[in-house]
Amino acid sequence: MNGKRSAFVLFFVLAWMKCVLFYGFLLDESHDTSRFFLSFVMILWRFPFYIGFLGLFLCLLFLFRGRAKAWIGWGLLAILSAIVVSDLWYFRGFETLPSLHVLQQSGNLQDLGGSIRSMARPWDLLLIFDVMIIPIHLWMCPTWFQEEVRSWRAFSCWLIVCLFCTSAIPALKAYTPLRDSWALYSTIDSEGTAYNLSPIGYHILDAIETAKEGETLALDASEKEKIKDWYAQKESNLEEASREPFGQFRGYNLLLLQVESLEAFVWGRSVEGQAITPTLNEMKQHSYWFSRFYEQVGEGTTSDAEFTANTGVYPLRKSSVFVRFPMHRYPSLPKWFEESGYSSISMHPDKGAYWNWKTAHQSLGYDTRIDSLDIGEAERIGMGISDQAFLQEVSQTLAKQPQPFVSFAVTLSSHAPFDLDEKYRSMRLPAQLDQHRMGGYFQSIHYVDAQIGKLLASLRENNLLDRTVVVVYGDHEGIHKYYDDEVATTPLSGNWWKENHKRVPFLIYHPSLSEKEISIHGGQVDILPTLAHLFGLPASPLSQATLGRNLFTTADDFAVLRKGDVVGNLPNERATWAKQGPLYADRLIRSNMLLP
Repeated sequence: MNGKRSAFVLFFVLAWMKCVLFYGFLLDESHDTSRFFLSFVMILWRFPFYIGFLGLFLCLLFLFRGRAKAWIGWGLLAILSAIVVSDLWYFRGFETLPSLHVLQQSGNLQDLGGSIRSMARPWDLLLIFDVMIIPIHLWMCPTWFQEEVRSWRAFSCWLIVCLFCTSAIPALKAYTPLRDSWALYSTIDSEGTAYNLSPIGYHILDAIETAKEGETLALDASEKEKIKDWYAQKESNLEEASREPFGQFRGYNLLLLQVESLEAFVWGRSVEGQAITPTLNEMKQHSYWFSRFYEQVGEGTTSDAEFTANTGVYPLRKSSVFVRFPMHRYPSLPKWFEESGYSSISMHPDKGAYWNWKTAHQSLGYDTRIDSLDIGEAERIGMGISDQAFLQEVSQTLAKQPQPFVSFAVTLSSHAPFDLDEKYRSMRLPAQLDQHRMGGYFQSIHYVDAQIGKLLASLRENNLLDRTVVVVYGDHEGIHKYYDDEVATTPLSGNWWKENHKRVPFLIYHPSLSEKEISIHGGQVDILPTLAHLFGLPASPLSQATLGRNLFTTADDFAVLRKGDVVGNLPNERATWAKQGPLYADRLIRSNMLLP
């Protein structure tokens, strides 16, 4: 291709097609292949917006001449390719596009190489194919683009066109009848914004919003009144607060155990005659267990689960609370229990800098915080200390902890990509299943389940189990979150493993309990108020600040999922109220207004 300005046309077309291909991946249910032609038709209706944002990205080409223009164009195309590939891999893991706040979490990439690589798919090569071909063509055709000229006039004219297309968006917003038009100039729905404005447009808008947000949000009087009314409606549907099992375990110790990637579909299931979770199955016989319980995490994944379970507050809409606002004031498990004379301790098998959890736990009120550096040399699996070594350390530490205590710990060995070493795999599975991702997931969960069994045995040996309530819950989905496309190819009969629907186990165990199923819908935001009821904690400003419900007494049967979907049984008006909870939580966290 030769001509005075043909380079701009070529690179604009390639950039636009790359965006079409990228959105095609988002449209695919598994995000494994690109629904290119559907994406092409849909994006045609947004072409003026793509002209604006892609034009702003590429108009610098007019300021160069000759083959330099081609190399600059190739460089810009490579940058765009890196952006959309990163966006796609992030979307596969988190079901949203990354914001600038993710840069604050770059420290989390340590030991995550395997998990990141597992997000790649063969068809992703289409997103970088042009970037690989263009240098070869430039080398083989030395006269390619030699006639390209520099043009300030073309640059100025194109810049005006682009600014018109982008600045006209707010004016068109109210009058655009097209699907998802409400997402224009709003990054709440990142997928919708990328569709409307292109990936470049989304990231430009995200950068603007991030710059505007600052560190602390100011709520006006009207918004404070709306939030106050929301809390009042939450309290209106409580049944008798003092009814059983109120105070059943008053004065007992508490161990809250968060299990990595533990999904509900494996609980109670067997493969080849072998129970996947024999320990949890046995614990269920002496537990209050919640059969309709859901994850509610966002981009903070594991850290969001920690935050929500410990505070009874929904996580941020963007990024992680522990990263962005670790030192804000929150209602919390240790603070509430401290009012009844409890000591507190939290433990992690990873470094305290991971998700910035150690600093955040200080703000939550944990007296003692122990990370992998404090533990020292120990057996490692994947991203941190093995669950076997870590839970043994937990038991030994709790034996020395002043009683009554409230303690929190997380496991890590069942983290994606579920490639547990052969020596830790104790299930006897057919080779085809064992080599499949699902087989790896079964083995990983079976491993951590066995370590939980050893933990209970150790607590019993240390004369702690009879005075300790052990609470187990999953932080978020594992294989259905990251590898849903591979689930369909599992070489296993039946249907029980095909879907999970965001459900995670939640059980409250003590040897004295008889099995009781709680079938009301709930989520991680309800853990704190539910435990407070069971331990007979008195009402306080801390309890009034939580957004969760006590699942033993509430008449509201619902859970709000990450994208705003409400599962359960609520009339439409009440469902509208429920959906506002995560939005108000985001505002309260950012404004540091959860506690007076």
